[in-house]
Amino acid sequence: MLTLIAALLLPLQDARELIQKLQSDKAGERDDAGRKLKELGDAAIPELESASKGKDPEVAARARALLRAIEIRRKLTPKLL
Repeated sequence: MLTLIAALLLPLQDARELIQKLQSDKAGERDDAGRKLKELGDAAIPELESASKGKDPEVAARARALLRAIEIRRKLTPKLL
């Protein structure tokens, strides 16, 4: 049971850490965080939604773009299978 809880919470923690990296001064670090958030997919949505309403306009814009990308992937993937 504990393993299941940890498995469910780990992506949430990862998403939080990656969203913080979207604020990095290094473009490569921001881009890497964006790719990893996209890979997390649905698991990253709650944190991305929160970030999209945040005070940092650049992070909010990136979060909105990532939410759109995840939504598009979700819509396209079943049609490709």
